[in-house]
Amino acid sequence: MVKNKFISVAQRTEKFNKMVNRISEITGLDHKYIRKSGERVLDTWEEKNHREISTLFTANSSFRQEEIQKMAKTLQRYLETKVDSGVVFDKIETIARFWLNDLFINF
Repeated sequence: MVKNKFISVAQRTEKFNKMVNRISEITGLDHKYIRKSGERVLDTWEEKNHREISTLFTANSSFRQEEIQKMAKTLQRYLETKVDSGVVFDKIETIARFWLNDLFINF
């Protein structure tokens, strides 16, 4: 898989890595697996919507929030089979939503 162009920008890479690290801490899953899953979420979003993910920077705030929520849920689903705890499972979405918001809103 080619590294996602969106997160190859240094500031975005740092924020994305913080999300990966935090999810890895609470789940005990490998960083590489979480990172690849996160990149897959971004790539899938671009393919599905036929636009670059960076367009969310200028998108309507309600649309952006809906799409961030969908991405967080998708990442949660990708990791679902590897997580045994319901509490940890819920935290994945919360952490992903927080860091994705940070990526797009506090840039």
